[in-house]
Amino acid sequence: MSTKSKNKKNDFLDQINGLFQYSKEEHFENEAFVLHMKIMSEVEKKMDEIGWKKKDLAKAVGTSASYITQLFRGTRMLNLIMIAKLQDALEGEFTIKWCNNGETVHFLSSIKSKKKQNKVFVMTAITDENFEEAIMYA
Repeated sequence: MSTKSKNKKNDFLDQINGLFQYSKEEHFENEAFVLHMKIMSEVEKKMDEIGWKKKDLAKAVGTSASYITQLFRGTRMLNLIMIAKLQDALEGEFTIKWCNNGETVHFLSSIKSKKKQNKVFVMTAITDENFEEAIMYA
């Protein structure tokens, strides 16, 4: 391969890699969006479980159905007050677990009922040591 071809290839690779690089601020915005959607996914699961529609949730937290729709679409972001209202309305709480970078955690249930004492199961990445337990709960 000639030097000119190598330079073209390297330029092309640099351009491709540049498409996937984010500023710190963009990274934080993406992380915040992912957290938001994880919470809203759990809210949706709980709503399905109890047979609620978005208008039922909106009434329970004291807001409009359109605001709830915006939360589910991700065009509006949750704040901590709304998270507290969601916990109250759905009679449960979100669990939080710290993970070091690179560690994977699977939440099989993120809301536990205050009325029923459901277990919240948290497992780190599947390894040889916990494989049997992991397939038991899968």
